Amino acid sequence: MLKKLIYDELLHANENLNTIEARFYEVTNHLIEAEMDLEFKKAELINSSMMNKDNEDQQGAQLMLHLKGEYMQCKKLGIELNALKANYNSAQRTFDMWKKMMESQ
Repeated sequence: MLKKLIYDELLHANENLNTIEARFYEVTNHLIEAEMDLEFKKAELINSSMMNKDNEDQQGAQLMLHLKGEYMQCKKLGIELNALKANYNSAQRTFDMWKKMMESQ
């Protein structure tokens, strides 16, 4: 009976671990995409300031706002990524604990 309970908890912990791991990689990919977009927008800002001096202020201001938004998105994803890492580590410890209990039964 106890062995069955431990086994069920072990499976549940493993499912949680897999879910967190999948979300971790999803957020990592979003972060990479956001960072690439940020770099592209930086290059766009530099190009616009070199090519068209008349519209430089307006375009520069628009791009700076966009860059600021992208930067905030990167920060948000970084925070979410750190939270997922913490959740993953916690789930891994729980999984390891249940696994040891299962093996000792």
